Amino acid sequence: SGGLRPGSRGLRPLRTSAHNLAKKRATAHVMASSSGADMNTLLEVWGAPALTYIEPVFRPPAEGNSLILQVTNGCSWNKCTFCEMYTSDSKKFRLKPLEVIEEEIKQLARLGSSMQSLNRVFLGDGDAMMLPFERLLAIMRLLM
Repeated sequence: SGGLRPGSRGLRPLRTSAHNLAKKRATAHVMASSSGADMNTLLEVWGAPALTYIEPVFRPPAEGNSLILQVTNGCSWNKCTFCEMYTSDSKKFRLKPLEVIEEEIKQLARLGSSMQSLNRVFLGDGDAMMLPFERLLAIMRLLM
């Protein structure tokens, strides 16, 4: 199911059918969150108020001084036999609506000088990099 295969640019990870299914779900959720729903509805779908990280938080040691911006909850795969990080009911995989991410970034920007010591943003949760490129790009643009 995992592993590496040769490619024109060296070795690249094999994509499993579960990974592809998660990407399709992510794309469908992106489209649904862009439907014009109001913020209260979007927060209800997400399951937490804006700027509230759905616990537990797993902060990589290298990101100790970074702002963690939760853009997903849980892990899209969540079947690794060695990992129990995202097994609680509160960590069921889902995407944070882009409108909620935008509102959180606006709220953080209003904090002004208290945020100046931050020079890095870590996109959480367990598998934020599985998001479609277009969604990651939209998040990066919001952060600029």
